[in-house]
Amino acid sequence: MLGDLLKKTLENTGVLISILAITISMITLVGVLLTPKPVFPTPQYSVNTQHSVEKKNILSTTGSGRVVVEPDIVAIVLAVEVEKPTAGEAISEAADIMNRVIESLVKIGVSRENIATTGFSLYPVYEYIERKTILRGYKVINRITVKVPTAEQAGEVIDTAVHSGANRVDSITLELSPEKYKTAYQKALSLAVEEATRKAETVASAAGVEIVKILEINIQQPYYTPIKYEVAEMARTPILEGELTVTAQVTIIFEIKN
Repeated sequence: MLGDLLKKTLENTGVLISILAITISMITLVGVLLTPKPVFPTPQYSVNTQHSVEKKNILSTTGSGRVVVEPDIVAIVLAVEVEKPTAGEAISEAADIMNRVIESLVKIGVSRENIATTGFSLYPVYEYIERKTILRGYKVINRITVKVPTAEQAGEVIDTAVHSGANRVDSITLELSPEKYKTAYQKALSLAVEEATRKAETVASAAGVEIVKILEINIQQPYYTPIKYEVAEMARTPILEGELTVTAQVTIIFEIKN
C-alpha cells in the first residue's frame, strides 16, 4: 500500500514538473514577443538648391618651357661575348675577360662606382646538319655600363675596353645627372608659367576682361629624352657632343571679371 502511494506521488510530481516547464516556456515566448525592437534612424537626405560657392568666370591657359643643356653623363654599354663547347667554359672565359676590362678601366681613372653589370645571358647554340639539330656549344654575353662625365673620356673608355678584350659596344647614351636635370627643369618650369601668364594677359586684353587672380596651377609630368647612339663598329669610335632638351608644361586657371 505504501508502494502504491509513493508511485502515485511520483506521478503527480512528474505532472507538476511538466506543467511548470510549459509555463516557463510560454512566459519566455511572451517576453520575446513583447520586447521592443530596436529602431534604426532613417537616413535623412537634404538637397541644397542654392549654390554655396559663388560661380566665377575663369580663363585657362597652357604654357610650355624648354631649356637646352649639354649632357654631363655619357653611359657606354660594353659587352663580352664568348662561345665555348660547354657552359662552364663559356662562363669562365667571359668572366675572366670582363674582369680584365674592368681593371683596365679603373687604371685609366674610372671609378668602380661608375661601372655596373647590367646584363648576363647564357644560352645554347645549335647548328643543323643533314636535317639534324646538333648542340654546337654555349654562348655567354656579359654586359656592363660605364658612366663618365665627358665625351672625350667615353672615347678613351671604349678604346681601353676593346683593347682589353671587350668585343661589343652596344650603345652610347648622353644623359643628365640628377642635379643638372633639376636645375634645368626649374628654369623650364619658370618659362612655362611665364608663357601661360602672357597668353592669359593677351586673351584678357583682347576680350576686354580683367584678370583677378590665379585660382589653380596644374603641372604636367616633366620629361627629357636622352640621346642614344647604337654602335655597330668596333674601330676607334668618335663621340660627338649632343644637346638635351628639358621640357616643362603647366596649365593655369585665372579668375576674370568684366
